[in-house]
Amino acid sequence: MAQQLVQLDGVGELHLSKRRGQRNLRLSINSQGRIRVSQPHWLPYRVGLEFAKRHQTWISKKLAERPASIQVDGRQSRRRAELVLPKRLAELARKHNYKYRQLKLRKLSARWGSCSSRGDITLSYLLVELPDEFADYVMLHELVHTRHLNHSQSFWRELESALPQARQLQRRLRQSQPAIEVV
Repeated sequence: MAQQLVQLDGVGELHLSKRRGQRNLRLSINSQGRIRVSQPHWLPYRVGLEFAKRHQTWISKKLAERPASIQVDGRQSRRRAELVLPKRLAELARKHNYKYRQLKLRKLSARWGSCSSRGDITLSYLLVELPDEFADYVMLHELVHTRHLNHSQSFWRELESALPQARQLQRRLRQSQPAIEVV
């Protein structure tokens, strides 16, 4: 994947990335406010830049809507996560009768957790910075993936039987997701 970093007047840094297999231009802003245009590998970078310029009003609006970022000490968060998250995941697994192979704690940039087909669960150590209800939602979400490796209706039925307000928590987490800045 080829990348280029440019300054977009009035907005800031813009990451242009070319991807093989991509057919359309895609504009996204992550939780840290990083603006990215993904584009097909055969398009010149200037096309991606022009695309971002045409959507500058949308970018400014989305950046203004972002919740304020929270600064945390990464080492301290990791230590707390190592004490809290394994116990809580084991508790939830026991309570709801799930089995997982192992837990890994990492600094994930695009998601809160993942589950492999072997039953390995990876959680962002930054989960300890979220309210407990959100952390529990993420952990149960990954535990359900030990049985359903997709987001099918069966997955959601099972998650909602363990946590009836799962969809509301998912929505609230996405809407209020703070940008956690590790210092």
